[in-house]
Amino acid sequence: MTENGIARSRPPQYQLLGGGGLLFIGLVFLWLGCRRWVTPSFSDDDAGVATIWLACAAILIGLGAGVAFQTFVNYVEVGPGFVKKRSFLGRTTRIDFGDITAYSYNYSITRRQTRNLVIHSSDRRKIKFSPKDYQGEHVTSVIAFRLRNNRWPSLLDESDQLAVMEAAANGSGESYLRSFNSAILSVT
Repeated sequence: MTENGIARSRPPQYQLLGGGGLLFIGLVFLWLGCRRWVTPSFSDDDAGVATIWLACAAILIGLGAGVAFQTFVNYVEVGPGFVKKRSFLGRTTRIDFGDITAYSYNYSITRRQTRNLVIHSSDRRKIKFSPKDYQGEHVTSVIAFRLRNNRWPSLLDESDQLAVMEAAANGSGESYLRSFNSAILSVT
């Protein structure tokens, strides 16, 4: 978190590991496909097999590069009064907390599955991310504050900000949202 209260988090790094694995397998397929032209002892019957290896290599290298690039480009940024997400193709969506009209929080009982928080605004913008993976405890705490107090936390009121920070630190905002999987909020 910076001195002006903005926290930016990136996707989990296991996605980068998966992209690297796809790149490695793609390079192995590329080597298998290129052997026909490097070693001229192969017959013409092997040209079809080499073409298949090269096609699979191109697909895997493209997927691996896409997953790795997505890990570097995507982020969720949470600041005082807003949440912003940058997606794979560089599209940025920013929603102020006061513009949130609805949310849904899908969580799983097992810890291995991701939990998704979907935030909707009045002008049909939508941000979907996993608070666990993107460290979005602040967002869940702000929405829980809104449900408890029937108003959004004030940026100028220190007690509101302290209540949100405490809920983010101890995880009570997320546990409160579990009892209300989704809600439609009035814009205030």
